[in-house]
Amino acid sequence: MAQRLHTNDRPGAWCVGAKNVSFHMSERMSRRRHPLRDRILTRIARGELASVREIMLVASIPRQTANRWLREGAIDLATSRLRLVAKMHEQEELYLASRSGMKRPTAAQQRRDLAKSVRRFNAANAAKAIESRPAREAGRKSPQME
Repeated sequence: MAQRLHTNDRPGAWCVGAKNVSFHMSERMSRRRHPLRDRILTRIARGELASVREIMLVASIPRQTANRWLREGAIDLATSRLRLVAKMHEQEELYLASRSGMKRPTAAQQRRDLAKSVRRFNAANAAKAIESRPAREAGRKSPQME
């Protein structure tokens, strides 16, 4: 006698006893993901792709699939694109201000820079000190040496 496994099963999901339970479970397994899905979602989250049309062209997928990926990833195209535009704007402002926008230097890098600056400073002042000394006569002792 055929019986339903659960009340929420499809009308055609009949089996005898509980022998075919695994069949129904495998029938409901999700399909394999598209191989580009994660890469495309990463690009979308970074703001590299600005529209569903661009997603369709890059991944060669239908519009419905692109919209489903966006919905599943909880990604807002406009927000992610504006975040990228803001980042590019900040980079251009740093360029105009002649700053690189690089991260803060490490403590070791600061020590190296300080040592380099001190060497440059000492070399420049030593050269100035030699230039500013009066020419001494040969054999004449300075008052400090006496």
